[in-house]
Amino acid sequence: MMKSNNCHDRLITPAAVAALLSMNTQTLAVWRHLGKGPVYIKVEGAVRYRLSDIESWLRHNTITPAEHNQRQW
Repeated sequence: MMKSNNCHDRLITPAAVAALLSMNTQTLAVWRHLGKGPVYIKVEGAVRYRLSDIESWLRHNTITPAEHNQRQW
């Protein structure tokens, strides 16, 4: 098995992601069903997330106050 030296490529569980984001694991499950949320991996049926993908998703979804005021609602 290939081992990564980069801790950001570590695979984490949906429960760990939910705790990191202060949300319910069911929300992540719904997002996966709807094709939303962070990229995930399925390993023999078990869902896992790369920490680097979660960090990237968070950066992509970060809104600064200036951007917030420019958006059309």
